[in-house]
Amino acid sequence: MLSINFSPGEYYKRSEIYDQFGGNRQRGISASAKESVIFIFSGASGGQYGYSDSWNEERILFMYTGEGQIGDQAFSMGNKALRDHVNSSKYVFLFHRATNGLYTFDDQLTLIDYEIKRAPDRNGNMRDVIEFIFESSSNIERSLLNNSEVTLQNIDFSLDELKQLALQDTSNGHETIQVKQVTVRKRSEAIKLYARRRAVGVCEACLLRPSQVHH
Repeated sequence: MLSINFSPGEYYKRSEIYDQFGGNRQRGISASAKESVIFIFSGASGGQYGYSDSWNEERILFMYTGEGQIGDQAFSMGNKALRDHVNSSKYVFLFHRATNGLYTFDDQLTLIDYEIKRAPDRNGNMRDVIEFIFESSSNIERSLLNNSEVTLQNIDFSLDELKQLALQDTSNGHETIQVKQVTVRKRSEAIKLYARRRAVGVCEACLLRPSQVHH
């Protein structure tokens, strides 16, 4: 069971996060060496390297540019970790640079999709960059509570069927973002039902998918 608690809007020292979780002190994407978590440290200075990280107007989707300042970005290191975080059961936490080594915690994220776009690198040369499209995990939870259209409670799924639903990947294929969001919600609900059905001492939802199931 993941027992990491960050409060939205609170300030944290990156050095202390590193001391507790390990990872990389400098990169924008830092995978913990001790826990199943990946930290995104977003900063305003990324614009000079072709990075553009921001929420959409509804503050539901967060667009994040992958790492790599020169040449085409590739799915290696941090970029690979983010792309595969659902299948590898890793949680993603978003922080924004504040000042003097401090970062504010924003939200937990779940990958919906990614796109390859053209943008200049640090030297001004055009190259391929990876834009990850995340959804706020808080928003997913609210939707599960308020939207009966995605509930699986009244359907008699077997354990194997629930497990397959929980293991659905939205980062491939050509569905719309809206369709992928519904899939993520169904996947999150399937994790909860699977965990309840198993009813064992260890929360098996943690072994399947990153999602805030402990409420």
